[in-house]
Amino acid sequence: MTAVVDDCAFLKDVLARFPDAVTVSEAVRDASGLAYDMRVIYLNDSAREGQPAPEAAIGALCSELWPQMVLNGAFAACLRVLNGGSSEFGEFWWTESATYRPLGNEYRAVRIGADLVLWVLRHSTDLARRMDAEEARFRAAFDAAPVGVALIDLGGRIVLANESLAAMAGREREALPGRVFASLLSGSDGAEVSDAIAALLRDVDLTYDRELRLDRPGGAEAWARVSLALVRQADGVPSYCVAHVLDVTPQKALENALSHQALHDRLTGLPNRALLYDRLAQALVRLARHLGVVGLLFIDIDQFKVVNDGLGHAAGDALLVAAAERLKHATRLGDAVTRFGGDEFVVICDELRSEADAMLVATRVQEAFRAPFAWEGQSFTITLSMGIATATTGGVDAQSLVRDANVAMYRAKEEGRNRCVYFSDSLRAKAVERMQTVMALREAVAREELRLHYQPIVDLVTGKIVGVEALVRWQHPERGLLSPDAFIPIAEETGLIVPIGTWVLQEACRQSQRWHERFPAYASLRMSINLSAGQIIHPGLVGLVAEALSVSSLDSSTVVLEVTESVLMADPEKAGRVLKLLKALGLRLSVDDFGTGYSSLTYLKRFPIDILKVDKSFVSGLGEDSEDSAIVAATVGLAGSLGLQAIAEGVETEDQMGRLVDLSCPRAQGYFFSRPMPADAIAELLERDPSWDTHWRGKVPLYA
Repeated sequence: MTAVVDDCAFLKDVLARFPDAVTVSEAVRDASGLAYDMRVIYLNDSAREGQPAPEAAIGALCSELWPQMVLNGAFAACLRVLNGGSSEFGEFWWTESATYRPLGNEYRAVRIGADLVLWVLRHSTDLARRMDAEEARFRAAFDAAPVGVALIDLGGRIVLANESLAAMAGREREALPGRVFASLLSGSDGAEVSDAIAALLRDVDLTYDRELRLDRPGGAEAWARVSLALVRQADGVPSYCVAHVLDVTPQKALENALSHQALHDRLTGLPNRALLYDRLAQALVRLARHLGVVGLLFIDIDQFKVVNDGLGHAAGDALLVAAAERLKHATRLGDAVTRFGGDEFVVICDELRSEADAMLVATRVQEAFRAPFAWEGQSFTITLSMGIATATTGGVDAQSLVRDANVAMYRAKEEGRNRCVYFSDSLRAKAVERMQTVMALREAVAREELRLHYQPIVDLVTGKIVGVEALVRWQHPERGLLSPDAFIPIAEETGLIVPIGTWVLQEACRQSQRWHERFPAYASLRMSINLSAGQIIHPGLVGLVAEALSVSSLDSSTVVLEVTESVLMADPEKAGRVLKLLKALGLRLSVDDFGTGYSSLTYLKRFPIDILKVDKSFVSGLGEDSEDSAIVAATVGLAGSLGLQAIAEGVETEDQMGRLVDLSCPRAQGYFFSRPMPADAIAELLERDPSWDTHWRGKVPLYA
């Protein structure tokens, strides 16, 4: 056919003068012989009129020269003719490259020989008229659509776009036709849309609907929900894509704000506990791939409650905000400072060179807190207790690392605060033991594992037993009989002190009433019961005491409730109110360990106190340490001047007892008289009705 076209002047002249556009193309086949494209070998004069460079079109691939052929189905029709058909006829829309204005056309494709196809394009008046009417309706709906809409050719370029899309993209509507649709989107989102259009061509059932970032001029952040759909012709051949674009920027801003609130602390703006675990997990994943160290600093503000209670919650909040700022400036640029909760902060130190680097960060933090904080004309200095845990391999999980750092922090507090402790295996063992103790302690009351031992209180004038102090013990199923030091601090921290204290109160009252009934000579024997800080602040304490007295039928005047000096001074106002209510029940009240805290004599006078107990640390120095002797003398004298009774604790020697007698201390207790004993042993002691000679130094005590 090439030779015929070249050599036959008559045929060339006819084709050249033909009013319709005539093109002759040659098949481009793959290895299997299937035609997948066409190469232009001839254009008549009418066909050349639509080409900006007709000579350059000769030899070009049809798919590259006229991408609209791919869009409107004519390309596929020609390929079908080349791959076995004789001819095809159809109608389609053609668009001018400059304006993308749709034109109505009809085509006919005829195969010539094995590899050539002659196809004719003719402008159809009827089709154009129908298209004009349809276009008018389409344009009205298209332009009025409240969402962005674009028609996209199969090459990914915009054919038509409405005003909503132009406004959303921040561009002029006239500038959109011919532009690659993906260029309206930001970065990787644009590449994703390009891939999605290609995927739609391959998969008939595929749909696309995503929230993507728009690339607006000026960089203003904008989000849109982009939905893509492929429009096909009746024969299933892809025609074009429709994109619906909905502006979701306000919703996305709200979503981001809510997400930020969910993952950040409202007061300080720092990442919260949830985000801490997420970021720490990511750091540990990176650690599994690269050498290095991930360090964790668990930080607690020492005595934060003092600031909060003394200056008010507003001052406490201001301190937390200021502390957060100091932490951010004291740590490295890549470190993540988070608020764990309350007055606790956690710092993630990623990509450390060695474990020692974590301690360097902790040192900088401590230095940053040396300067005082200011609040409404007042200044105060705070200290920090810090625990450090590190991971050098990827086998550690975030929860475990936070737990280890927390354990180390609590160890720093136990050692006196204002220090940093590095986590070790021994600390882990202690933490595990503590956890097991807590779990077992929760069941101790129900399992009847608690015991009460009683230590006699002796009148130094008569030498007779006038009272006992109830001291709790725990008969642990594995560790044996445990003293209060082994579990009471844990009970205080966990809140278990309330049920334990309630049991002690009830059991001590019941036992005291039994002794009163059994030993008439000891009908006025006083029972001293200790109250912890947790019990004092418990709102139901007064009711629990009243109930214990009622159930046991015990005379309230024979009950002494003991509170330590530190408990009173933690919140003097509240402690005063509670003590007055207890005093109204007819009880006696005692201050235990007097002289070891920082009590004010003014407060002491205001409290409804009956008894002062001199701490054993001072009694042990009687006759050996002049300061201890002076403190004991002053305390006994203070009690007498205030109309209070003094009781010396921890009397262990005859000499100590004698010196207390010389100081006119009315009562005492300690190993010199008796160790704490179970109830049945106390009953045997009361049966014997012992009497100590408090005047004759050579007498040996009856019971050691």
